[in-house]
This record gives sequence, structure tokens and C-alpha cells, in this order.
Amino acid sequence: MIQNGRRVDRLKSIALKLEAGQTQHWIATRKNPEEVFRFFNLHKISRTLLSEREFTAWVKYTDEMNLNPEAMIAILTKYYPEQLLLQLIQTGKSVDKTKAIATSVEEKLLQTWLKARKSPESALDNLDLGVVTNTLLESPFLNTWRQYIELFNTKNPSRQTTMIKSFTDKFGVVDVATMISAAKSKAATKNIATELESAQLNTWLISRKSADNVYELLQLYKSKRDFSRNPLLGVWVSYMNTLVTKNSEEVSSMLSILKTRFGDRPLVQILREAENFSGLKDAATKLQRKNIQDIFAKSQQSWFMSLRANYKASTISDIIEKAFKDPNTVGMAKAIERARVKEWLKEDASPRGVFRLLQLNTLGPETILSRKFDIWVRYLNEFNKRHPDQKTTVINDLRANYEDKDILKIFAVAKGNRRFEKLVENLETELVNKWVIASPDPRVLRSRLRRTNIDIK
Repeated sequence: MIQNGRRVDRLKSIALKLEAGQTQHWIATRKNPEEVFRFFNLHKISRTLLSEREFTAWVKYTDEMNLNPEAMIAILTKYYPEQLLLQLIQTGKSVDKTKAIATSVEEKLLQTWLKARKSPESALDNLDLGVVTNTLLESPFLNTWRQYIELFNTKNPSRQTTMIKSFTDKFGVVDVATMISAAKSKAATKNIATELESAQLNTWLISRKSADNVYELLQLYKSKRDFSRNPLLGVWVSYMNTLVTKNSEEVSSMLSILKTRFGDRPLVQILREAENFSGLKDAATKLQRKNIQDIFAKSQQSWFMSLRANYKASTISDIIEKAFKDPNTVGMAKAIERARVKEWLKEDASPRGVFRLLQLNTLGPETILSRKFDIWVRYLNEFNKRHPDQKTTVINDLRANYEDKDILKIFAVAKGNRRFEKLVENLETELVNKWVIASPDPRVLRSRLRRTNIDIK
């Protein structure tokens, strides 16, 4: 009757007075909290439990009865499985109306775990975080677990732990490092993953782990011939960077030792990764250049194939560009470039594909100004001589890699260089001819060109 009365405006104040009197009577008679729970019909599972007035009244009653958290949670979990209760708490915390009551229940649940001496590792299972996955750090329960660790550490100063230690004790070094690596690539988990990675590296540093120790811990020996599919290479190199940050004099010797332990392919992969870290970059670049020169010194028949076997096409392009910037390696860069073009011709690589291999499709407005564009045009001309039945044109392959509006931007930039004026003029004519064939209506052409500098006579 009281519950129904609260739903009628003219009876609401009377109902609230009766409820207050009823609650005082229950307190005076020390009515069993579970009986009150059932009296309010809260035992009937409902997803809206935390937003029910009766639930708020019941929680208030248990507080006034000085019911300990364990007893209160025992009543709740008798009717609501712990996983469901946790879900209701999480949902309730995200809504202003139920945030306070949800937080209160969560605190009591965590106090119950603490009283039961539950370890942070065991709490992972309760929070459905007991199986390591690449999405574990996305779980909304992660903050709840973090709160529990703080409570646990306060209560157990001699057994204090951390998220990274608990994760490692539960899942092992390799699985945790893999999970962190995957989480760093997602915007939603990048911050927590970076925090955990830093903690992991610091843990190894404090325990005086060497680079070799961490190499073994991460089980990188299982893929020592090719790290391309192992995300933990970055973790290992990151730790090496942490070590040399503490002692910069070790950089050269640390990286030089790698040359004696690894073949060309894995060494290249390690050095490429090392170039991403400030503490290792200079030494890694220097060693990589030396490694390429060693490969270059091999017989003319084998050196380029060796280079190609150990470097991706995009990496070879980067190597060539860097080599052109150093007077000492310009000759080597030209030789690599010539050898690469010969291999493409030998393989009948299409000009369209070579355009992408040269990464010209990533240069945007600067495409024609690039030194690589000249190489590509020469390749296209040679390809056309060898394969007249597959003949293509510069404008065709430009359109295969860029939309027309982007090609016009490329032309606009190139026009500023007198060297390319005639080329651009010819290409513009070819482009307009393509448009005429596609749509001979002058009005359509004028509409299409109104924002360009191309004139139609």
C-alpha cells in the first residue's frame, strides 16, 4: 500500500511518512534485512534494481541497522549472481541518478572481497577478467579491479602489488606483453597500455634484467630468423632503449653485438625498430648503413638479391632516399636503384605497380617534383618498348593512383617549376581528352574545370 501511495502525487507525502515510521519500527524490532528485501519485492531479478526507490530504502535500512558489508552483499548475491550485480553496478555508475547508490554497493562488494582475503589475481576471475585477451584492457571492470588493488595494498602493506605484477602472476610475461602491445594500437586503450608497458619495463629495470634476460622472457628466440610477425620485438627494443637511457655509453656495443648474433633479415628488423627510439636511433642508423654496405660488397650477382631478401620494398625505398642524402653513400644508392629497376623489368612488373612500389602514390601534390617520378617515367618508357601490347601512359597510371581532383593539385604544384612546365601542359591536354571522351558536353566540361587553371578552347 505504501509503495502504491508513493506513486500518487496527492498521497506521496503521506506514503513517505508511513514508510519512515515503518522503517523505524523495523529497526526497533530488528527485522531481518533479507525479509525486508523480499518485502520490497527486490528478490525478483530486475535490470533496474539500482534505480528502484525500494532498493535505496533497503540500503538505507541496512546502514541504519549497521549491517556489515559482507552480510548485505550475501543477501544481494543470493538473488543476483555476482556477475550480474557487477554489471548493474557498472551501468548504475554511468547514470547520474544511480551513480551514488551504485558506488556505495560497489564499495561494499570490494570490502567483502577484502574481508575474504581475496587476492587481486583471484579478483580478476570475479570480474570476468581471468582470461587474457587483446580486448581485456577495454573492459569497464578494469577500474573496479584497480580500486580493489588500492584497497588490498592499504590493508596489506607487506603484500602490496601492482596491476602489472598481478597481470604477470596471472597470465605470464609473454601474454601480458602481447596484450599491452595490441592495446597500444587502439585509441580507447592506448593510455592504459602505455602506462602498463612503462611499468613492465621499469619492473625489469629494477630487477636488473639484461637485454638478453628480457629476450628470453619474451621468448623471442622462437622467431629469431624473422621477427616480422612478432609484436614483442618492439617491447624488447623498447627495453634496450630504457637500458641505454640509463647508460648511453652502451648503445654502440649493445647494437654491435646484435650483428654477431642475428642474420641479415632479423638484424634489419631489429635496427628498423630501434630507429623509433631516441636513445638508439643514431647508432641503429649507422649500423644499418654498415650492414647495407657489407651486403653491397658481395658479388654483383648476389648483393641485390640479398638486400631484397632481407628488406621490404618500402624499406629499400627508405634506404635509397637516406643514402642519397649522404655524400658517402650516393654511389651505393644509385647502384641499388639501377639494380632494382632491372629486377622489375626482368619480372615484367607493371608501371602501375612500380608507381606504388616507389611510394609515389603517397606523395600527393609533390608527386611530379619527386626524384622517383623521373625514375618511374623512364621505367614506363622502357616497359612500353618491351611490351608494346601492354603499352600504357603516364596519365593513365596517374589516374589509376589518384583521383582527377588530386591530379590537378599535382599539376598546379609542378607548374611552379619551369623544368616541368611542358610535361604538365602535355599531361593536362591528355587529361582533358579523357574527359571529352567520357562526356563530350562542353557544359559538363566547363563545370568540371571551373576550379582549375586548364582552359578549354
